[in-house]
Formats: sequence, structure tokens, C-alpha cells
Amino acid sequence: MKKLLKRSFVIFACFSILLSGLTAPASAKADEGLKSHAVTAGESADEAPLRGFVQYESSNDNFPHSMEYFDIPVNAVQTGMDTYDWSALESKLNKISGRGNQAIFRFYYDNPAGSSKEVKSGIPSFLNPVNADDAQAVAEFKSEHPGEHMLEVYHYDGTTTTKWDNHGISPNYHDEVFQQSMINFIKAFGKKYDNDPRIAFISVGFLGFYGEWHLWPYEDKKDASSRWHLPVELKQKVLDTYMDSFTHTKLLLREPKEGLDFSKLRIGFNDDMFTEDTLGPSSSHFVPKLNAYGLGDVWKTECIGGEVVPAWQKTLFEKEPVQYSGGYLWDDCVDKSHATWMLCSKMKEYTGSELEIAKKCAKMMGYDLRVTEALYNDTSVGADMTFGINMTNIGVAPFYYGHETWPVDISFIQNGKVIKTCRTSWDINKVLPGEKVSFTHQIKNVDVNTGTYQMAIKVVSPLKGGVAFSFANKGVNGDGWLIVGDITVSEKKTTTEAPEVTETPGATEAPEATETPGATETPETTEAPGATDAPEVPETTESPEATEAPEVTEAPAVPETPTVPEKPVVPENPVVGAEKVSLNGEIVGSFKEAISKMNEAKEYTVLLDSDVYFDKNFIMPAAPAKVTINGNGHILNIRGNKLTAGNELKLENVRVRTLSKKGGLAKLTLTAKRNLTIGKAVDFTQTTGTTIKCVGELRVDENVKVNNLTAGNVVLSKDADLIVDRNSKVIIKYLLKGEGGNIVLGDGFNKPISLKGDASGNICLKGKKLSDGTRVINANKNKLSPEHLLAVFDVKGITDNSWDTGLYYLTPGKVCIFGSTIGYGDKTYGVWKDVRSAMNADIKNGASDLKVVLSGDVNAAGVFKMPVKGYNSITIEGAGHEVKFRGSLKLTGNTTFSSVRLHGINAKGADKPFKLVVGSFLLDDAKAEYINRK
Repeated sequence: MKKLLKRSFVIFACFSILLSGLTAPASAKADEGLKSHAVTAGESADEAPLRGFVQYESSNDNFPHSMEYFDIPVNAVQTGMDTYDWSALESKLNKISGRGNQAIFRFYYDNPAGSSKEVKSGIPSFLNPVNADDAQAVAEFKSEHPGEHMLEVYHYDGTTTTKWDNHGISPNYHDEVFQQSMINFIKAFGKKYDNDPRIAFISVGFLGFYGEWHLWPYEDKKDASSRWHLPVELKQKVLDTYMDSFTHTKLLLREPKEGLDFSKLRIGFNDDMFTEDTLGPSSSHFVPKLNAYGLGDVWKTECIGGEVVPAWQKTLFEKEPVQYSGGYLWDDCVDKSHATWMLCSKMKEYTGSELEIAKKCAKMMGYDLRVTEALYNDTSVGADMTFGINMTNIGVAPFYYGHETWPVDISFIQNGKVIKTCRTSWDINKVLPGEKVSFTHQIKNVDVNTGTYQMAIKVVSPLKGGVAFSFANKGVNGDGWLIVGDITVSEKKTTTEAPEVTETPGATEAPEATETPGATETPETTEAPGATDAPEVPETTESPEATEAPEVTEAPAVPETPTVPEKPVVPENPVVGAEKVSLNGEIVGSFKEAISKMNEAKEYTVLLDSDVYFDKNFIMPAAPAKVTINGNGHILNIRGNKLTAGNELKLENVRVRTLSKKGGLAKLTLTAKRNLTIGKAVDFTQTTGTTIKCVGELRVDENVKVNNLTAGNVVLSKDADLIVDRNSKVIIKYLLKGEGGNIVLGDGFNKPISLKGDASGNICLKGKKLSDGTRVINANKNKLSPEHLLAVFDVKGITDNSWDTGLYYLTPGKVCIFGSTIGYGDKTYGVWKDVRSAMNADIKNGASDLKVVLSGDVNAAGVFKMPVKGYNSITIEGAGHEVKFRGSLKLTGNTTFSSVRLHGINAKGADKPFKLVVGSFLLDDAKAEYINRK
């Protein structure tokens, strides 16, 4: 009976997996008796669909590519409030697809023309655009067209900044008729083009200059009714309409914008200044901004694209390492942004070594899928068979489309000819970087002749004649099929052998007929590959299912399966007893065996070749001097909440999961008796919280989030932040050494921080206000020098999008200011020291609440500081102006800044972090903007 229950559970588990469309683990398939066929790794393809460099629409045989980009004006298509002529768009899409490529594009109303001075407007004529600043033109229109709608438009020129020598026409984005015409267009656009195989991605355009959702440098952030303002409500409506209209084709936006709800949006983002503004340090730069909006993991489901900084395209690939002059390495930008494609118009001009370097850089982007193993047995004519593969992603991003658009086919090939093809419902977009995923498919009624065949798989492009998908494997034939092994098909088995067929878990996988939506997806039959799926259709009607009825005789066992709820984690941890672990290059089997082989005072590297599982706390022996656990992307499962190293421990490329006795996630306490290193690609997200305790030195090489932290020395690698939850405690016993990273304390953090020694790195506080230090950090008691404290201001009414960066150094020092006119009382002054003298005079005369109004931008040179005493408050009203200064900004007493921008510069006038010496002050007014470029 127990044996029957056990088999019923396995069958039930497999049935559930197939019903849900989830993949079954490779080890489980091996346990079912499937033969493993190793698939040889190979080079990544130079030319691959949906990844790499993108060029503007044109032919190019010089550089491997699969996508082309273009902009298109709205008035090329929209002819009325709800009428359209799609021929201009059709022409572009047909030309690009005719070259075997897919398109990326955006629509625009306003496209500044550049040095040509040519006005480029995409505003449809039926909206009656009239220059609102031309009183005569407005009067003439109203006279000649009484009662008709008129769209106000604004002409702009180079008067705002010397860098802006363009001319263009911007519509009044507040106009309701104009807004409705835009929404109508997006709906019609989606209805006609969603899931069009000629389209790779769509850039969400329409709004702002170039369709990039900004009106820089004209945009007025202070006045929501201004002509140079994009209404937040319109932005949200455009995004929501896109979501409703495009359910298949992937969308990208320039960057997240203030005031928008991205929590339910399926949208990627464009880094249009790739390598220059990708990594920061400013919070306005691409990756920091995504993180600030809680979109740091958006790449897992939505695409990241953009453009290589145009100014650097000519020289960026001249030598290796490829590095932007500001110091950002190409590899780092790709790894941390998870970029899939980049517009690079100069790619067709590259030659020689520059061409080879650029090709190498293009291949670093996006997905790179590799099949590591195929799982299947020889079969017989008319039998059912299970076919599975194990797949990994050695790239930096997933493939972004699933089986509905890019299906995977299985074939039997003989003498180079495809004999039978089966379409799966495998979603290869589920394979994330560093992960191994297993897929299985039940092939019903193998209807081929006896003989030897090659088993093969292929990802089918929806675009006829498009760039073929290629796995990073050897064995791909000329038609794009990856050969994964040979199979022998024998004579049809006798009826006496039928019970063995029904005994396989596959027999219960009759619901696979419902899993073969792939067969119902034969709208793909418009593609040549789809046509080969026709034989797969009869398989779903399997009369052989009737022969599987004996399996139903096991049904009485189903109600008797009390063991099912007792093992809720079995599907998640199938590797119990099937671990593959290497110790210093020698395969030892399980991790427990590896621990038993460790000797005193030696260094060991443990490499996981599978997920591993501990049924209790994971404790390393005290003997080894140093142990490195390289997870190879696998999961270290611990049924308990302790991961303890007896001496020195380094973790890298491992995912740690802690499980409670009931199978749910649990907290993790990670302890090292000496030094602890958190290396690259270490993931603690499959726990309910992480506490790190390190007696010696804690080194963090990549961003890590923890709940509580106790350590000796803390060393933070460049660009690595140790992020601590708001409800945590932080104890650093010796030194904090910063090599570029910061300890960032959670929003609203107000716990004591114990620092036993001097600090030479940075601690960041992110909260609603900055205290004088007594509540958050007692600088004197804990010997923390103020220069090592960075405050991240989050003023009410201002989001991170309003800032250039949120980091302000607090250090003792002086501030200098000079220039412009400053209003105080009923007089104006030329320099700040004269204002301060006037303040002191008023204080002597009994004034207690003082106010300063800036009538222009102020440039720094002299001392900028408040009177020391004798007043209640000072308000500095910037009226939107900017204060540039060298050195520090020293504030004493109660000082309020309102609607002023602060900007640190060096002696030559270049951007520089400024130092803020704090007494007590308030950053007020939702319109305030505080700027600091690092």
C-alpha cells in the first residue's frame, strides 16, 4: 500500500506540473528512468534575434544584427480623430522584415531637427495646430473657423541655452481633444500591430521632445498648468492604454517618471546614454533611478534597451578594456543594467580590431541560452515517450518572449530530413541568467517508421526569413535544429508490455493534451515551421488514452495520500539524495561528504553542480582555514535558519534558501568565526530576512540586503552597497573601509548604530528628515566623524526623480558664495556677506524671523553662512534659482530652504560634491529641488 501511495504521489506531482505548464526538474526525470544525453557546449552566436547592436533603418552587411530602429511622426498615420492610413508604417516594417530583421520604433509629435534648423512636427493637421504666441494667427483662425477646435502649439528656439540650437513645435499637452486623439491612436495601434512578427519591441513615445517624455530645457516642473509641462495624469493614461492595447509585444519607456504607478505595468526601459549615465553615481542615472523606483529587478520580465552615447560611438571600441572615459567599464554596465540591445549607428563603419571588439561587446548583451542535457529513452512505433531538456542561461538577461510568439519544436531527423515535428508549450523566457531550468514534453503515439533518428529542438522565429535563433551549443544544423542525440525506434510493443507504458508517470500526463496549446497555436501555421506541426494535432485526440485507463485503477490511492501535505517542499527541493558537489575539483557526491573530507588548516573550494539540501542547520567544521562555496548558480537549501562557518568563508554565485519545518521560508543567520566575503551573484532573497555576524572582516563585492549586521572591519567593493533594513541594528566593531560602496540604512531608520572604532567609509541614512545626529547616530559617543555620514533627503512632496542625486556630505568646513542679486527686506545685494551683515543689523534691532529672496542664480566665491545667533528662523526663498558654491554650505540655527537648487562646483566651475555643515534646518516646499553631482 505504501508503495502504491508513493507512486500515486509521484504521478500526482507530475500531473500537476504538466497542468500548470511548469517545468519538471532534471533529477526527477532521471529518477524516472530517462537516459541522459550530454549536449556539447559551443560558442555564442554573433548574430541572434532580439539582442545585440541595433542600427537605424538601412541595409548593413558589415555588422551582425537582427533589429533596426526608426522614429515616425503621428501625422504620417493618423488622419482624423479615429481614422488612420497605415501605409507609411507598413512600408517601413516591410523593408526591414525583407532584410530578415525586426523593428524597434516610436511615434512622436515633436522631433527637434538639430543643426538643420528644419522644423519637424508630427502633429496631425485635423487638430488645427496654431502658434499660440502669434496673436494674429490665432485671431485669423478664430475668425475663419468659428466654433472649430484649435490646438495651441509653441515654437521654441535657442534662447534658453547655447546648447539648444534646434527649432521645433510642441503641442499643448493639456488640450483634452488632443489627448483623446492620442488615446484613440494607441488603441488602434495596438489592435492592428500587437504581436506583429515584424516588430521586436516598441518604444513608448508620443510625449515630449523626440517622444522621450521630457521638455528639457524648457520644462517647468514648478507649474503644472504651464505650457512646458507634461501632465502626470496624461502620462499614466498613455501607459495604461498601452498596457490594455499591447498584451504580447514588449514595450519600453525612456525612464521611470515621477508620480507614476509602475507596480502593475509590463514595461521595460531605455538607457539612452549607455556607459556614460548607466551606473551613477547620481540618482538621476539609469540603474540608480530604476533602483530608487523599486524597479531594480524589472529586467527579469521586461527588456532593457537604449543607445550607446552617440559622442562615444566613434572611439569607444578602439581598445580593450572597453571603457567610457568617466571610468565605467562596458562589462560592468552590461552586467548591472542587464541590457539586451543598444542602438549604435556607427557600427556599420567599424573595421579591423575595432569591429571585433564591438562584436564581442554586442554579444555580451541579452540572453544566451545553452542546452546542457537531453533526457529521453529509445522508444517504439505507436508508443508514448517523454522528452526533456535541461537548459541554462549564460547571458545577462532572459529571452523576453514565450511559446505563444517564439515556440520550441521537437523533431525526429533522419538522413538530414525532418520526419516528425512536435510543438511544445515551453516558455524559454522563464530561464533567467545563471539558472538551470528543465523542460519536458509528452510525445503521444510516436508515428515514425522503425530505425535510428536524431532528436533535435528548434526555437521557431515568428518572422519568415528572420535571423535564426541559435543555442550556445555545437550540433546546430543548417536549418537551425540543435541535434541533442540519437534515438532508436523499434517495432511496436506487444500488448503484454502495455502495463509498463502506463506505469511511467507520463501515463498520467493525459492532461498534456491540454498542455499542447502549442497545437492550438497553429495560427503559427502562417510560418513554414508551423506547417510541420500539423501531425502534432491528431496527437491531442489520442485514442491510445483509452489504453491508459488501467492507470485509473490506482485512483483509490489518491484519497489515501496523507503524505502529500507533509512534503510541500518536495517539488522545490527535488535534489535530496541526488546532489552533485565537487571539492577542490574532485567530485565527492553530497555536500555532507565534502564536509567530512575537509582536513585541518587547508583551503577548500566547494563547487555545486546541482541544488543541495540540508535537513537541519548548515554548520561548517572549524578545521579548514578557508572555505569558498561557489554555487554555480544553484540553490543551497537549509532546513533551519543557520549557516555557520567554523573559520573563514566566501560565498559566490549561490542562492541561499532557508526553510522552516513546515516547508515555508525562514530567517537566515549567517555567521563566520573569522572573515566573511559576500562575493558576486549571492542571493538571499529566498529567506525571510538575513542577519550577518562576522567576527573578523566582512567584505561585500556586490549589493546585499540584510536585516541586522554585526561585524569587525567592513570592506565595501566599488559599486557594492550593503543595504540594511529599517528595523535593524548595526554594530561595527572596528573599521568601516569604503572602496566605493556605502552602507545604506532603510527608509525611516531610527535605531542606534554602534561603531567601536573610527570609520573611513560611508553610512547613508534614508529618511523623511535629517536629525542633528543625537537620535540616529551619536557621533561623539561612537567616534564617527561627520564626514563619513551621508544623508539621503526625502523631503515630503519630492521624489528621487526630482533630484540629480540624493547624497550630501556632512563635514565641518566653510561655504563661499558670490554673484547675482539677492533680495532682503526692501533692498537688493550683490554678495551674500552683505546680506548677512544686513541680517545682523536687523537682529540687533529685534528682528527674529528673517527671509531672503534670490532674484537670480547665485555663483559662489565668498563665505556663505548664517548669522550665529539672535534669531528664530531664516527662510531662503530661491524662486527656482540655483546656488552654485565652492567648498561647504554652513547652516546654523533654524534655516529653511524653499524652491532653491544647490549645486557644488570646484575652482574651475565643474561639478563637485558639496559639504553641508548642519545645525538645524528644514528643506521645505514640494517644488524644491536639491542638486548635487558626484
